[in-house]
Amino acid sequence: MKKELKKIYHFIFVEDSWISYIVFTILAYVILKFAVYPGILYATGLTDVSGIVTGSMVHSGDVNYTYRYWLIYHGYNYSNNWPFKNGINIGDVVLVKKVKENQIHVGDVIMYRIYGIDIVHRVINKSDGHFETKGDAN
Repeated sequence: MKKELKKIYHFIFVEDSWISYIVFTILAYVILKFAVYPGILYATGLTDVSGIVTGSMVHSGDVNYTYRYWLIYHGYNYSNNWPFKNGINIGDVVLVKKVKENQIHVGDVIMYRIYGIDIVHRVINKSDGHFETKGDAN
């Protein structure tokens, strides 16, 4: 048994062949996907991790104007203690923690899923258990 384990180890980690690279890549993916990633989520109490792929929450150029205009129009000012006051850029990673509906307030940035797509937007209105959201750049 020990001999077989040494052969497997040598094949995956030492051997320099394209087959061993493929096996190593598959093994690494399986370990990360089904052990490391869920372990990190469990240990930290997080629900999900999502990467930002659109500019809907970016604060730069005209976008910054859009965000500030919305705040002023709704009676807020830029100095309010808003989460992610400086926006979320493309390529940023968002750590997600599940919360109860009554813990979400206007101004909070939330992630929700529609048709399998993660959307990260700011809550701009809340009424009767429904949330209206918008990207700061929209």
